[in-house]
Amino acid sequence: KFEQGRWNSIQEGPDNPAEAIFAFDDGDSTALYVGGEFDTVVGISASHIAKTDGNIWSAVQSGK
Repeated sequence: KFEQGRWNSIQEGPDNPAEAIFAFDDGDSTALYVGGEFDTVVGISASHIAKTDGNIWSAVQSGK
């Protein structure tokens, strides 16, 4: 995650590698979205797409 002018690693993430990563502002805040061949992110069911604000991961709509 990017904070205080520098990048820091996110310690936990998808159960398999992410293949696409992008930042997007949905109007509430900017989040880091990841897509790939994963089923869960930190124990949360997230079929191929998830997002994080740098602190909390959440599932997005199911993707394929």
